[in-house]
Amino acid sequence: LRLWVAFASDYEENFECARAATGCLAMASQYSPIANVLRSLTNFDDMARTLVQCGNLEIMQRVMVILLNMTEHGEKCIEAVKSTGSGTFCEGYVLSYHKGENMSDLNFSDGDKQLMLATIDLAKEVAERCR
Repeated sequence: LRLWVAFASDYEENFECARAATGCLAMASQYSPIANVLRSLTNFDDMARTLVQCGNLEIMQRVMVILLNMTEHGEKCIEAVKSTGSGTFCEGYVLSYHKGENMSDLNFSDGDKQLMLATIDLAKEVAERCR
């Protein structure tokens, strides 16, 4: 898990590795033992905080899935997600791009628009679970 977190955190230098590692974490975090180890890693907060705000929709979407998965595994995982500030960020993100209405200035391709809408939906769920 530490290796995946390290690769995920290196998204600016090694995007493809970061995307793959974040995807692996998103899949693995479905399992309670994995989620509980992940939350206890010293660099979990930094990784989650940085990646949820990175601006790359592919990475953001995967991190939001990690956060959502973790909220399914008990109070300690929920508190770990809350401590990253991700709930607050996601609330602001949803307010900024509510239903994709404020995306027109972003010059997105159709594929990116769909990814953005999916990311907004995930952000809504993260924000709701962090309340």
